Amino acid sequence: MIEFVLLSAAISLNLDADWRLLDRSADIATYKLDVADTMHAAYRADGRVCAAQEDLFALFRNVDDFATWLPRTIAAERLEGDDFSQIIYVVSAAPWPMRPRDMAYRIDLGIGADGGSATVTVEGLPEHVPPRKGRARMKGAAGLWHITLKENRADLSFMLHLDLGRIPAVFSARSVHHAVRDALANLQARFPCAGH
Repeated sequence: MIEFVLLSAAISLNLDADWRLLDRSADIATYKLDVADTMHAAYRADGRVCAAQEDLFALFRNVDDFATWLPRTIAAERLEGDDFSQIIYVVSAAPWPMRPRDMAYRIDLGIGADGGSATVTVEGLPEHVPPRKGRARMKGAAGLWHITLKENRADLSFMLHLDLGRIPAVFSARSVHHAVRDALANLQARFPCAGH
């Protein structure tokens, strides 16, 4: 049931859903979306970076660098695939005293027909790799990066829905909310716009 709900969330993660504003600063706005039939909400962060499409795509292709900008990422490795569709394995930190979480993900990069937009879809594959000692497998994951390109700047929306497994819902919600916000903040620090 969890996997079906998360798959449904992946299909419905879009900018037109009924997102509720949680916080807005000068650089980042964060939102929450209640997802039917699960106690885990989806979270979204919106913001702008000054980078070309090639720079952003290079970021998602360079799995070895994920730990430098994806919050709570301890390690990441590419298992298979090419520059536009790959399966990766990621180990993520969990709140003490819980064990680190792990998951295999399919990441697909797509370019809009008009050339002015791009997407990066993220799908959790909890059964793709056998359990690993000392790590707790997440039950499901669905994510989407929506990128609107204008010259050398990009407006980003990062949407994420996770089931971290046996973690109290309040800790899980805080972790996912902070993950989307902090990922975007890290990209803004890496690709700053003038005046920020």
